[in-house]
This record gives sequence, structure tokens and C-alpha cells, in this order.
Amino acid sequence: VLGNFQASSTSSLRIFLRNSDLPPQLDPPSGYEYCLSEYLSIFNQLGRLDSLVNAGWVVIDTIGYVNPIDTLVGVTKRESCVNCTLGGSLKKPTYWDEE
Repeated sequence: VLGNFQASSTSSLRIFLRNSDLPPQLDPPSGYEYCLSEYLSIFNQLGRLDSLVNAGWVVIDTIGYVNPIDTLVGVTKRESCVNCTLGGSLKKPTYWDEE
């Protein structure tokens, strides 16, 4: 038996910190450290682009008209690197502080 415990009230406090509030020696991970990306030339590397897309890489960007006959296509290895809804929500929490 530990004893008799009673509580008359409880409270909680949330503290929100931005990365800029932390000391410089702390570098919290963003979650995007492993988001590899490449830009490939359609003219020179179309076969490689097809291979990457077939292996699950995701097209993230297209830069048209690099020169008269070429286009660059950006790809990344993980869809979560470009689609925030896979790891989060678009709904703002009720406790969100607008500053």
C-alpha cells in the first residue's frame, strides 16, 4: 500500500518551439534527410528515367525547354518526400497558435 492520494485540480500546458528557438548545436531531423532526388535529361537518359519510375521513383518536377531538344525531369525515391498528406494531415489542430 502506497498511501492515500487526492487531487483537487489538474492542468496542462503546451509549449511550442520553432527550430530557431533551439540552440545551434541541436539540429532536429526534418524527416527529409533521405529524400534523394535527381534531374534527368529526357534526350540523353530516357531509358534511365523509365527504369527509375518502374522501380517506384516519383516524378516531382519537369523543366521544359532546357535547349531546343531537351527537357529535364526531377525524380525522387520516396513519394512521402513530395506528398505531405502521406505522413500528416491538412487539417489544422484546434490548439494551433496563429502568430
